[in-house]
Amino acid sequence: MQNNDYLIKFPTNSSIGISTYSVVKDTNCGVIDLILIELNTAFGNIVGLQREEMLGQPVTRIFRDGFPVWNPFFQQLLSQDIPSELELCLPQLDSWYTVRTIRIDDDTLALLFVDVSVHMRHAEEVERFFQVSLNMFSISDIYGNFIKLNQKWEEALGYSIQELKLISYLDLIHPDDLEATRTVLAELEQQTAIRNFVNRYRARNGEYRFIEWQCMPNGSVIYASSRDITDSKLQEEKIESQEKFRQIVDNIAGVFWLMSADKKELLFVSSNYKRVQGKEYTYTDDPLLPLKEIVYEPDREKFDLAVAHFLESGSFDEEFRVVDPGNQVRWVASSAFPVHDNRGKVQSYAGILQDITERKNIELSEAEKTRRLNAIVQAMPDLLFILSADGVYLDLLIVEPSNLECSGGPVQSNFMFAIRV
Repeated sequence: MQNNDYLIKFPTNSSIGISTYSVVKDTNCGVIDLILIELNTAFGNIVGLQREEMLGQPVTRIFRDGFPVWNPFFQQLLSQDIPSELELCLPQLDSWYTVRTIRIDDDTLALLFVDVSVHMRHAEEVERFFQVSLNMFSISDIYGNFIKLNQKWEEALGYSIQELKLISYLDLIHPDDLEATRTVLAELEQQTAIRNFVNRYRARNGEYRFIEWQCMPNGSVIYASSRDITDSKLQEEKIESQEKFRQIVDNIAGVFWLMSADKKELLFVSSNYKRVQGKEYTYTDDPLLPLKEIVYEPDREKFDLAVAHFLESGSFDEEFRVVDPGNQVRWVASSAFPVHDNRGKVQSYAGILQDITERKNIELSEAEKTRRLNAIVQAMPDLLFILSADGVYLDLLIVEPSNLECSGGPVQSNFMFAIRV
């Protein structure tokens, strides 16, 4: 088959660049050059030379000078003993070509230049999007291997992309999340898309990061968009912990409060404040002001001394009276203590304020009863019971208090026992 007959199959106005060459070999049958014997218009446009400038010329002479792309291309073509396909980029034309080689016979070669610029630009845009996206993009397989990752993975875990490709991602998963992850991989193997799955990955510094996945399988390959949600997850846990804390302190029989380490700001007051004081707590520049204002006047000096001790030492433990909104005097007990962090530094102060009016009234009532009884007893003379050594009652003597110096003792063989009723 003649070369021109081969070219007839490709219209001269084809968008595919076509050129045929006579292969020049050395004595060992190695390819040392190619002589251009025919070309179509598309190839001439790609090369940027006129047809008559190239016909019959060896490529080493055609592209010897001033062709920074074409000369290396043909050198590569010759050095690889005519590969079946090469890629060629022409920056000056902003074009990419796939170059396919066809052996016409042992001494004739055809090159087909297929313009793949649109596809390459699309792939380049995808790659650019892949790299600049705020999400963590990855291509992996169901066996635990990362195939392709973007820069966000480095930022999230601290490993380089190359390191991540060498590590099985199953080895990075938190042990408690491994079973759930294997279940998800089994679903992906069945070509089921996965959305909003969260597991934890170990970062280079040893900490675990929460990763949320959106996965689309294609055979054994997994295309995924992921997000590092560690901060929001910790915030959720913090809020949940705070809610549990609030429920606990709101069920304490008293008012629980937290104050800043510098004692200048009240950070938290439980809702029970209203039960004790009859109104909501009002935050002020002086965290103790709402309490100072309702301290019962006779107890203010004692309260001020306790506050001064707290400001100096961080310790507070006092009972005092307050006046509630109904002008009722109520007893409260308040105590406070420092809260330390894991380095032993005071990070806040915690305290509790409890209404002890009922208990205090009982105590005061009992104290009044005791006082009255003591007054009665003090007005009575002393009684001296005389018992035998075996405890049998012998006699009773009435003795003036001034004459009795001891409350009991042995007298001969009898035991004297005196009591104040």
